[in-house]
Amino acid sequence: MSHNININNSTAALSGKDQEIAQLLVQNIPTINNVGLLNGKMGISIYFFHLVRKTENSDYREVAEQLIDEVYEEVSNKQPPVDFKNGLAGIAWGLEYLVQNKFLEADTDAVLSKVDEKIYQYLRSAEKLPIGISKGVIGFLIYILSRLKGKNIDAEDPNIFIYKRLIIRLVNRMGTLTEERKLRLQEPLLFDLTWDLPLSLILLAKIRSMNFYNSKIDRILECLSPVLLSLYPRSPSNRLYLLLGLQSVLQQIHIEDWDRHFGLLKKDIFLPDILRNDLTNKNIGLVNGAAGISFISRQLFSLTNDERLRFKRDDLIKKINTSEYWQLVKEREPEKINFGLLSGLAGIGMELLELSQKEPVSMRSV
Repeated sequence: MSHNININNSTAALSGKDQEIAQLLVQNIPTINNVGLLNGKMGISIYFFHLVRKTENSDYREVAEQLIDEVYEEVSNKQPPVDFKNGLAGIAWGLEYLVQNKFLEADTDAVLSKVDEKIYQYLRSAEKLPIGISKGVIGFLIYILSRLKGKNIDAEDPNIFIYKRLIIRLVNRMGTLTEERKLRLQEPLLFDLTWDLPLSLILLAKIRSMNFYNSKIDRILECLSPVLLSLYPRSPSNRLYLLLGLQSVLQQIHIEDWDRHFGLLKKDIFLPDILRNDLTNKNIGLVNGAAGISFISRQLFSLTNDERLRFKRDDLIKKINTSEYWQLVKEREPEKINFGLLSGLAGIGMELLELSQKEPVSMRSV
């Protein structure tokens, strides 16, 4: 890929840090071999499409479209895995996201038909699927829910029938893993956006909002309840994330004990302390840092409209821009830098673009 991109055309629209991220990505895209969503070219393309919308710079569009072409070529000519992290499920989610947010025009039912078939065949035969987002139940549910977004799930459509069957299969698997205590229920040592418990709660709430498979979902929630009600995360960042999971469920079904627990967890949340004391100065990415906690806070505010749960944008921008992370990036060899959406520069760039908007819109939900 050519990387002689004239980013100076857009300096008025981007902050200095935004320009730095864009330039680093453009320079290093030729060295990136991963085509997946969370660590590779699919996720990076999403970042560049948002840059196009922010700057109207056609050079960024060229980068974004070239990345999509390279992803398509890889999927067409090789046999990538089916997982969400690096494989077909994540790539399909990324394409659906771009179309639904009007970055691209396409009939995703047609474009993704072969991908859907491969994932369907895999899930039909996967007996011991793990729970996590990378290669397990959570990642595949995120993908399937994106394919159902905006569709009438009661329509007599063969694709919708298949998606619903897959949801049933995956929710049943989540129920089994819950009963066997194979979900990562206890809080991680440090803030982690891939924590199974809040992600599972968010997805179960989303499925229940479709008025679909409610009885099974309610049984899983009942099974989770004793652990959940005894859990008071030590880290306020993890506490905020658990609040998001709880509130997602409470939006769909009233559970009195859960409502009380939500109030208990919220009582001791003081957002400035999270930025000062809970996140290290180097951790600013989506998966374990300021960008991720910013994303969670935004989702939580959209559900509660509670200003106490929304960070001040200037505080977040300062936390990200003044981090020691940038010095580490300058000192590292390119092959040791993560450029991806979940753990790297593209995810940080996405959040900075969000924070620069008067009404942030991107990646509003999984």
